[in-house]
Order: sequence, then structure tokens, then C-alpha cells
Amino acid sequence: ALAFLSGHAEKYHYKSNEFVLIGASAGAHLAMLYAYGYDSAKQIKAVVDFFGPTDLSDRITRTRNKLFDSRAANWSGTDDPQSQLSLDASPYYRLTKETGVPTILFHGGEDSIIHFSQSEKIYKKLLALNIATQYEFYPQEGHGFSTKAGREALIQTLAWLEKYYPAQ
Repeated sequence: ALAFLSGHAEKYHYKSNEFVLIGASAGAHLAMLYAYGYDSAKQIKAVVDFFGPTDLSDRITRTRNKLFDSRAANWSGTDDPQSQLSLDASPYYRLTKETGVPTILFHGGEDSIIHFSQSEKIYKKLLALNIATQYEFYPQEGHGFSTKAGREALIQTLAWLEKYYPAQ
């Protein structure tokens, strides 16, 4: 997808080598995983994460949520949360000072699919690595936001992007 976008940048009038990845849930997981683990060209300049899983090996998260656990086990082919595949597929373990990019995270306190501790964990690591980050916690929101919270998150995202990935 990035190769396609880069190849058509002139036609659509955007930068060919700089992108922000935005995703929700599994899409946020993939955005972080790519940015922190696979972006060897350093094209990703920031990530916007809406309630994405960050550590597929986290025993507490997997124990609390059987749906998440069964999906992670099905995907990895093993019930062992500490399998190498679970670790390799976790943005948390791909994130380093060298691979990190500015990241804003949004999570709801009532999320029954991905526990908010997933966002808190990677947020703390981003802080420890001194990578620009922001964590917005919505205590009453679930896995997906209400219209009001979604509007607030969009406004915060645009303000944050203006700071870390300003429009030209």
C-alpha cells in the first residue's frame, strides 16, 4: 500500500516518503507493528492508535478476555502466550528508541475486547524511551467510541498531528 501511495504521490499531491498510520483495534495493532518493526525506509512519521492491542503475549490481558485469547491463539497457532510468534507480533517488543515514532493512543475504560492496560503499557514504554506520545483515556467508552468521544478524539488527533506532522 505504501509503495502504491508513494508511486502516486505526485498525482494526488502529497509527500511520497512520509506517512502517518492511523488504525483502530487490529488496524492500530498493524499500524504500530509496521511502524516499530518493519519500516526500514523510515517513511512512517507518526502513529494514531485507537484501542489497539500492543502485547499479544500479555498473560493478564489474555486471561481476562477469552475472546482476545482465542483469537491470539488461533492466529499464532498455540495457546502459549509467550510463543515467539506472539512476541514477534507485539508492537511493544518491536518498539525501541531507534524504531519509535510519535504515537498518540486512545482507549476506553469499558473496552471488553482489548483491555486499556495494553495502551498504558506501550505509553509507558514510549515515555521511557523519550518518544513523543500522548495517551487519552475515556473511562466510559468501550471498544469503539460514542459520537461525542469520537469527535473529541478527532479534534485531539488533528491538534497532535499539527504538532508532530504539520501540514505544509
